[in-house]
Amino acid sequence: MTNNTSALIAKGKGSSLWWGDILVTFKVTSKDTGGAFSVMEDIVPPHYSTPLHVHSLEDERVYIAAGDFKFQVGEEIFHATTGDYVNMPRGLYHNFENIGDTKGILLVTFSPSGIEDMFDEMGRLVTDPNTPPPPYTPEEMKNIVGIAARYGVTIKPPTPRAS
Repeated sequence: MTNNTSALIAKGKGSSLWWGDILVTFKVTSKDTGGAFSVMEDIVPPHYSTPLHVHSLEDERVYIAAGDFKFQVGEEIFHATTGDYVNMPRGLYHNFENIGDTKGILLVTFSPSGIEDMFDEMGRLVTDPNTPPPPYTPEEMKNIVGIAARYGVTIKPPTPRAS
């Protein structure tokens, strides 16, 4: 597919990887759109959350295809459910959490594209789409933070808990 042709990317099709416990499937990449945007489907397990992070190079937009999510965008907190759309402009720290008891499905668009290369570097091979790999080790997490930085993404370290 090129940016001037029509295409159907069928359900279950696309290039998949594990990013943490999220099954990521790229539907459209930079190669397909001439760098204009990329689209990925995220299947998010119940009660899973992403780390708070900020993009300096791209805007992120999320359509909730299924599920019940909490989003933090800057200082705002949104409750978003099936059919809702969340806009996360570059430069604002953000994250999301599946607050439901079932898998959620997100359709995520980045513009401009290119961020999919970061996910390719961080992700793990999908051998079974129903079984996520073991959690990242501390060393792998350290590498992920470095990889993200190369793509203009800053991952905020967790806030220490009070004793």
